[in-house]
Order: sequence, then structure tokens, then C-alpha cells
Amino acid sequence: MRFCVVGGISAGADYLIYRLLLRLGLGTLPAKACSMCVVLAFAYAANKHWSFRAGGTGDRWEMARFALCQAVNIALNALVNHLLVALTSSVNLSFVLATGVAAAANFLLQRYWVFKRKEQ
Repeated sequence: MRFCVVGGISAGADYLIYRLLLRLGLGTLPAKACSMCVVLAFAYAANKHWSFRAGGTGDRWEMARFALCQAVNIALNALVNHLLVALTSSVNLSFVLATGVAAAANFLLQRYWVFKRKEQ
């Protein structure tokens, strides 16, 4: 549930920034990639400390895993969005579907790889 709250806040900010960048003349692919980048700092802190309760400083590779996870997420989200806009011509539907696909992949990567709990 916490991951969904963080995701909802992130998606709302993502959507507003994405639409603004489209309005400013950027294409769908760069606008989506840029809007996703803006919400990363918030998402990292909120998911680490609240969603997954990973706490502490993590291991020295945690930030690298998160960055790689987000790179995959941005690429997947932007690609799915771009393809769906081309197929459906609906910016809003494409945004929602691309966000859903990327969110599912992102949750799995963060839960089981980025913020995995150490066995005690």
C-alpha cells in the first residue's frame, strides 16, 4: 500500500511535468523521460524509508541498484508510452498504461533487488 501512495504522488507529479513539457514543444519520448527523472529523488527516499522500511544507509551498492532500476523503469515507461501513443493516438491512455506497466516492474525490482532485506 505504501508503495502505491508513493507511486501515486510520483505519478501525479510526473503527469503534470509531462503535460507541461509537451505543451512547451517536447516530443513524447523526451518529455516522458524528463518527467520521470524529476521525481526520482522523492521516490528513492520515500520508498527506502517508508515503503520498504530499508532504513539505515544501505550497502554501498544500493544507490547504484536504485539508479539502474530507475534507468530500466524510465526506458520501459517511455518506450511503452511512445509505442502506445503511436498505436492509439491517445496521450492520456498511453500515459496511464505505460505508468502501470513500469510501476509493476519497478515494484518487483525495488522489493526484491534494490531494497532487499538482509537475512537475519
